[in-house]
Amino acid sequence: MGPKKWRKLSPKVKSAWFIKGIFAVVVLLLFFGLPFYFVLSPMRFILGSLIFATLLLVMIVTWIVLFYNRYNYLINSEGVEIRRGILWKKDVTIPFERIQNVDIDRGPIEQLIGIYKVNIFTAGTGSFSSSTLSSGMFGSEGYLPGVENAEEIKNQILLRVLELDDDGLGVKKRKTDLTERQLMIKILEELKKIREKIE
Repeated sequence: MGPKKWRKLSPKVKSAWFIKGIFAVVVLLLFFGLPFYFVLSPMRFILGSLIFATLLLVMIVTWIVLFYNRYNYLINSEGVEIRRGILWKKDVTIPFERIQNVDIDRGPIEQLIGIYKVNIFTAGTGSFSSSTLSSGMFGSEGYLPGVENAEEIKNQILLRVLELDDDGLGVKKRKTDLTERQLMIKILEELKKIREKIE
């Protein structure tokens, strides 16, 4: 078995995180800085605000670069693997047997940038909505915060899940024959690849 071929998130996700970071800095300046406006001279207030904002932006950019570089995922024959974290590193493996659903969502910033969020729901998280699990930066255990080929990833995962056969007791095993739906998903994937080559 060769080395694992880890995938990266779309580089566009760094722009989305940076825009969110700027919004956070503005909110912090308004919340914490406004009281100083009435205490300090205008020049000191402006200088202090600029220093504070610069330090926060440097910290945010550093975090974005490190977090992006350490967020990798892999879809193999057994399940989905995700590696992430800076100080506290987390390795998550989600077997296809546990996956109940995969959904895709986009916030306003993601729509602007042209990326998607992919949420992978397991038996324990299936009752929650995607917005509940993906509202934070870290999201659910099967959370890909910024990808461009979301439909392809979703179909790839669901195809593997559909290849499993439930024995009625909650135990899933690998199927050998493809169902009509699986064939349709495979055909769809091939058509998308052909269209991408043509374009």
